[in-house]
Amino acid sequence: MTIYTTGTVSVANGDAVVTGSGTAWAVALIAGGMFSSAGLSVPIASVDSDTSLTLAYDWPGATAAGAVYAIARENSEAADIVDLNDKLSRVLVTLSLVGITPNASGTIAERDALTLAVGDKGFLFLHAEPGVDLAFYRWSGSAWQGPFATRGTQGVPGIGSGGYGLPAGGASGQFLLKASGTDGDAEWASDINQSESGHFYAGDGARIQRLADRVFIGPAVANSGEQVADAGDWLTDFQLAVGRSRGFIQRTQAAVLNGGDPEANHAWISAAQSKDATVDGYNAIGDIAIGINNNTTKSLSAYARYTEAYRMAGAVGGAYGHEIDAVNFASEVDIDPWTQNIGQTVGEQMAAGAELSPIGQFAISAGWNLRKNGSTFLKALIIGNDAIKGTDGTDGNVVHAINLVPGHAIDYWSAAGQRSWRLYAGVGVNGDYRVETSGTGALSVSRNSAALPAAIAGTTLRVSGADGSANRVLVDSFGAGGSALSLRTARGTAAAPTATQNGDPLINVGGFGYGATGYSATASAGFLAVATENWTDAAHGAEFSIRTTPNGTTTLSTIVTVRNNGLIDILGGSLGLGAPSTKTASFTLGAAENSIICNGTGSITVTLPSPSAFIGRVVRIKNIAAFTVVSASSNVIPLAGGAAGTAILAATAGKWADLQSDGTNWIVVAGS
Repeated sequence: MTIYTTGTVSVANGDAVVTGSGTAWAVALIAGGMFSSAGLSVPIASVDSDTSLTLAYDWPGATAAGAVYAIARENSEAADIVDLNDKLSRVLVTLSLVGITPNASGTIAERDALTLAVGDKGFLFLHAEPGVDLAFYRWSGSAWQGPFATRGTQGVPGIGSGGYGLPAGGASGQFLLKASGTDGDAEWASDINQSESGHFYAGDGARIQRLADRVFIGPAVANSGEQVADAGDWLTDFQLAVGRSRGFIQRTQAAVLNGGDPEANHAWISAAQSKDATVDGYNAIGDIAIGINNNTTKSLSAYARYTEAYRMAGAVGGAYGHEIDAVNFASEVDIDPWTQNIGQTVGEQMAAGAELSPIGQFAISAGWNLRKNGSTFLKALIIGNDAIKGTDGTDGNVVHAINLVPGHAIDYWSAAGQRSWRLYAGVGVNGDYRVETSGTGALSVSRNSAALPAAIAGTTLRVSGADGSANRVLVDSFGAGGSALSLRTARGTAAAPTATQNGDPLINVGGFGYGATGYSATASAGFLAVATENWTDAAHGAEFSIRTTPNGTTTLSTIVTVRNNGLIDILGGSLGLGAPSTKTASFTLGAAENSIICNGTGSITVTLPSPSAFIGRVVRIKNIAAFTVVSASSNVIPLAGGAAGTAILAATAGKWADLQSDGTNWIVVAGS
């Protein structure tokens, strides 16, 4: 590779002009190639002087002064110029002109290097340099005169039927065809809107023109149309400048007309760049496809673009029907459902209406519509584990995979025209997240991969654990508020609630079990709270009951009811306090002990719990031995009243006493 690095350069971000210091670009015949500095490369559009050149597009890197640089000259017209000049000089000396023979030829730099005196007057020098018209210079004895053209002015054009030897007619840009096998017999090509011929070549009447086996669209026609192997183009230069090892366009032939190049496997490329735009709002579009369905009698569709990808048996690589690969060299610009920022970089944007007036338009049926067309998709949508910034798919961090606005729902359909479930968020930042169903199915949260048994009629939410594991619903809260489970009931409808009535359930918690062949039809144990009056804003009467099922039956019965006046009803009028405990020595009263029988061989001391911890608790103590029973603390008030002491029972068999805490002492409220 031939590299030119003499001197230093100054570049400015956003400016295509490069200024050199200590450079000699014109003298060195730099007329193209790739300019590189600070790890970036941009093609050279022109060399304006020894110290100034212009890039093909604005410098994308940082502003710098006195920076090192390099120019790769393989793509330059000046590459291998020494060898080229030697060969060109020999050809020019032999064939250049008739009647005029130059004394020397070469570049301007080589001319200026000649040492001529007054006696060399009339010395002729032919300027022969690639990319520059041939010209003569004459030595006056003290200075060079010229340049002088090597040919005269244009002569009178040939007449012909259309002037300049052309047939009559024709339009601007129209191609000339050979009309017959006779040399010189020419005619204008047919109009571009001619009917299809089935041929590709323009000479065979095709509707597109082939230039060097390539077709360019829009601004891409900046390509010279020369053979691919001999000429670059702005798109290839751009792709190389941004870091590709080769430009796609350089290896592309429209319709792959010849297979001589094994890498010429891109059938079509179209491109556009925006750097030359002068009006805001006129975007650069690389390709436009338009399908118009205006057939009012046939049931058919119009496709703006239709692509197919085939992965054949034995193929190692994949096949992609369509790939969109976006590149952002500018800056990160965030996006959400509410913003449309001009600086955003989007892989694919779907828009409706084509910027036409909405009058007369109808809503588009769908933005995306995945359908079966002889085969099926294995997955409808995959977001790669490392596709989104901020996560590798395993660190547990939440990223924005799908963004929706409140009121935009995800719907599930059970049949054509029948929506079964809907998920969406209410309006505003405080709107509820809602799950709705049009049927009677339940919302299930399950750790079980198997299908769950049918839910109880009326079930809205159920939670299932994995086989062999306990199931728990956990409610966390942090702060002074605590955790709460709130149940509400009303008559009427959600849109128009009405007052709760006497007997309406407020809370109904029941336990169901599985028998020999199925689940129980009703709860077998639980608790129930009901309203005891018709409610108003000032009247909320209610009571609470506990329900159980006796062994050997399936009948749910109310065992305990806490009335709204504080009274407690017990089924059958009995209250179970637990079995009595017999004590033969001093002891500490347990939290679950309510009846004590003392049968000691000496006096028994009872350590009673703190009265303040058991306000209202009642304990019965009975003595069946002739020994006293006393308290370990002076916190017992006798049956007759008075000061607190330690005496509880006298040393007589059959004595008993009921002690009840008042929060300060244990009071003997009954006894013998």
